[in-house]
Amino acid sequence: MPPLENKFEQGSFDRGSFNPGSSGVLACGRFLTLRALLWAVLLFAVALAFFFGSVFGARWMGLRGHWFYAPAIVLPLIACLIYAALVRGFERRAPWEFRIGVPMLAELPGGFVFGGALITAMWLILCGLGLYGAHRGVWTHWFSDLVFGAYISAVLEELAFRGVVLRIFSRLWGVRAGLVLSSILFGVAHFSHASWLAMLAIILNAGLAMGLLYVMTGRLWMSIGAHLGFDFVESSVLGIGSHHGLLVNTPKAGAAAWLTGGTFGPDAAVPAIVFGLAVNIVLWRLAFRRERAGVAAGA
Repeated sequence: MPPLENKFEQGSFDRGSFNPGSSGVLACGRFLTLRALLWAVLLFAVALAFFFGSVFGARWMGLRGHWFYAPAIVLPLIACLIYAALVRGFERRAPWEFRIGVPMLAELPGGFVFGGALITAMWLILCGLGLYGAHRGVWTHWFSDLVFGAYISAVLEELAFRGVVLRIFSRLWGVRAGLVLSSILFGVAHFSHASWLAMLAIILNAGLAMGLLYVMTGRLWMSIGAHLGFDFVESSVLGIGSHHGLLVNTPKAGAAAWLTGGTFGPDAAVPAIVFGLAVNIVLWRLAFRRERAGVAAGA
């Protein structure tokens, strides 16, 4: 058994640090890999079903006016509650990835600021290179952008890809493998509306970054906040791919898509990918500093 798995089994990680769980359906024994993968498929299917329900629920039910937002706001929360109940029942542990307390009050807004700052920094780099132009927009539909363009994805994609895929893959193959594999799957899941370069950007700037925030804190609040901030600032504040943001941004006419990100956005531009890689190197070192400190202390 790998040393990291020993730590999970013994519960020796500090409270608040990342622990994928090792009891109930994820306990050691026969068919652990098969049990864990089937469990991951079930939990992922729950998140996916609530994702579609959140996006299309109001249309399916014919809701109008303010009620149109009700399924989109409520269903992601119900999905998290069902996930927590399933974890309690079948993994036989408290769902500490959704622990409610003082850290949540800092991690959600802190993550939002981080995600918003990350996409803003990428945009500023491209503006500095003369690859983007911006003008003042008319900031309308911001609440729809927040709910349908950011909130649903932030909660349910983080639940599915970090709370389920990253966590359970980490249980089976270690945290580093879980981070890499879950980030790749996150990029592949967005391939239908992304180029190969954009998919690489999603893997690095979203999948890996959000996963590292989860590993650093042991909770999903910061990664949810970062996902929310990244998407909301990109679409509704910077007005990238939107005509009703606070700003309206367009890539420089005639510039190569690999330099501007094309229609996908600045985060798919090569300069932004390089910047995102540097940010991830810092996050990686922060996420695993406890482990390095433990190895040094035992040397």
